[in-house]
Amino acid sequence: MTAETWIGDGDSLGVTPCLPTSAPPAVAEIDVDAFTHNLRTVRDCLQPDCEIMAVVKADAYGHGAVALAEAALAGGATWLGVARHLEGASLRQQGIRAPILVLGPTWPEEIEALVHHRLTPTVGRCEDADQLNREAARRRLTYPIHLKIDTGMSRYGLLPQDCAVFFGKLGEWPQLHLQGVMTHLATADVPDDGSGTRRHLDSFHGVLRAAAAQGVKPRYIHAAGSVGIFRYPESHGNLVRPGISLYGSHPFPSRRACDLRPVMRWTTRLIRIQAVPAGTGVSYGHTFVTQRPSRLGTLPVGYADGLDRGLSNVGEVLIRGRRAPIVGRVCMGLCVIDLTDAPQAQVGDEVVLIGAQGQDRLTVDDVAKRCGRIPYEVLCAVGQQVPRRYVRAET
Repeated sequence: MTAETWIGDGDSLGVTPCLPTSAPPAVAEIDVDAFTHNLRTVRDCLQPDCEIMAVVKADAYGHGAVALAEAALAGGATWLGVARHLEGASLRQQGIRAPILVLGPTWPEEIEALVHHRLTPTVGRCEDADQLNREAARRRLTYPIHLKIDTGMSRYGLLPQDCAVFFGKLGEWPQLHLQGVMTHLATADVPDDGSGTRRHLDSFHGVLRAAAAQGVKPRYIHAAGSVGIFRYPESHGNLVRPGISLYGSHPFPSRRACDLRPVMRWTTRLIRIQAVPAGTGVSYGHTFVTQRPSRLGTLPVGYADGLDRGLSNVGEVLIRGRRAPIVGRVCMGLCVIDLTDAPQAQVGDEVVLIGAQGQDRLTVDDVAKRCGRIPYEVLCAVGQQVPRRYVRAET
């Protein structure tokens, strides 16, 4: 069978022939202009002396780390944030030279590579500093670190009551330069939890006062991610770490005053249409059975591509500018939609999984709600086998 062969025997089975096997199953279009717009929206919330660390961990939340790191730096960000040293090393190998903070812990066996790539580590224990100091001494470097304070997340970082000991030990680490002190706000996105977040900030500011009393004055103070940026101006410090907001998802949905634009538009194409009678079961387990004569369409995407299985029987797509429901269980590489109310649909039509078509739009927030996820998960799940196509306005 050649790449141009059409699959199926057509109308004899009530089936519209499929697309050629050379057709790409799905594409994620990344709107770089929308990303840059969102960066400007963040900037508009900040004081002029506050810097921006664009968080591009998890392959820029599924959007492509290299392209969007470059766009962030071109748009005025001065730092990049990643979760692990391998993510930062990959950016270095692509020629990115801006400061990169590794937000997560670094294992002892990773320290040599981290220093080799000049990545700034987040330190959450005295033991971390010991190991980094030894590696920096071996290379005859003075190396920057950022200290993470655990003010309520309870997952990584130095507890506030242990910070005085850490600051007192700085003299034992002559190769280290405490460049930044940071925390992460655990409940900033919880409605009506302002008092809890302010307690966390009070704890953080108490650590900073104790540091100053010991003569420790780091260059960077940072606590705010996307929610903190828009909801808690007092958390800004002089560096902020926007993540999900850069990709167009509102971090605090009940307050949509900020002008954020979706960055990803995920599309596929209709590969098969079949007319079936009432009473026809669809997909594994027949969790959906047609209640009327129906037209069913097959899409070449499934949970292996990032289409959440939780969308089975509850999700929707856009085709010809109107919504069509996902019916039956989402499979590993295929799913089925009900086209009965979209009689004009044809094989080869564009189908939108996330994004706009005509006058309608499926936002990542909409998709997340339908499958019981959060926007972060939906975006990060879009598989690496789905090609990213970067689009910009004509210049």
